[in-house]
Amino acid sequence: MKISPAFKPHFESLLKTREYDITIKETDSSIRNGQYHDRITIGINYCKRELQWKIILNHDMPQVPPDFMLNDGFENIIKYQDIQSLKQWNANQPDSLWNIIKEMIGQFRTNQRNIVAKALTNERLKFEIETLDGIEGVQTFYDRNRGEVRCLIPLADFNIATLLGAKEPSKDGVVTLFVNFDAAEHPFKTPEVTLDISNVWAELLNGMAKLPSWSSNTCLLDYIPTIKEVLKEHFETLKIRKQIIKEFTIGFGGVLEYDSVAYRKLSLMVDFNLYPVIIIVQLPSSFPKECPQLIMQSFQHTGSTGRPLQKVFSDYPYSPRWDAAELVKRIKGFIVESLPAFKKACSEA
Repeated sequence: MKISPAFKPHFESLLKTREYDITIKETDSSIRNGQYHDRITIGINYCKRELQWKIILNHDMPQVPPDFMLNDGFENIIKYQDIQSLKQWNANQPDSLWNIIKEMIGQFRTNQRNIVAKALTNERLKFEIETLDGIEGVQTFYDRNRGEVRCLIPLADFNIATLLGAKEPSKDGVVTLFVNFDAAEHPFKTPEVTLDISNVWAELLNGMAKLPSWSSNTCLLDYIPTIKEVLKEHFETLKIRKQIIKEFTIGFGGVLEYDSVAYRKLSLMVDFNLYPVIIIVQLPSSFPKECPQLIMQSFQHTGSTGRPLQKVFSDYPYSPRWDAAELVKRIKGFIVESLPAFKKACSEA
């Protein structure tokens, strides 16, 4: 992209913001065959739909404040005369454009909230939406064509990066609850509820307990803490799995590979009296309630199908109260005890 050097720092700042997922969709020049582009269309992920706003700048006169074009019939939503950051535009300050966009999104959110309030006739649905007023960062959107009210609710204090031990939260680590209500007048229908996270972390939710069901007595404001508890338990278990994988690499060595995302599986090479064996450790979704599954594979002997001979261990001395170091120590002892019999069985097969 050939964004004008005068505005490039502005877009670098814009793309770094953690508050919204913003991308550059396309760029163009205000003059035919211009060397630098000063018309940039950005995509803003708002309530699981993309808003596309074209930002019109002037490469030759960067001190002139930007103009905007909004898609999907939203042109008249923004009252530009009320955007204070637009009046304070400074091409030499990289955050100047982001300050304008932030104010515009704020106006857009307020406008959508007012549209929802006026459009709803179902008293129960009105109540659910009103309870969200005290939660910072909530996004609402009324889709007239589909007859739906969408809510995107950030789960405060939940950032996947910090849950996994990072010192700083990451932009793509934000966890949000997406709730899709049917806006029909009567009767109130059970909403569609899903968790929304970045694709970077999506695999981490594999094996997580199902979200709590929504009953006729469920209130969204009470439902949110329940969701947080489910997530907290899931990521605490994930941290335990990560620590166990680490202990295996310390206690055994000879690690061939391991799952570095969900920490559910690793493969080890163990040499027993010059008899190499591959040990595959799999942590089930029910871990730590259930013990890890151990698969012992011969490196030298194969069956009639040509695959390595193996033995699976799913029931052996185990306690969910053991910490990671104790668990790996016990499993190592069990493997050492089991290897002679496994070697003999493979040799006689």
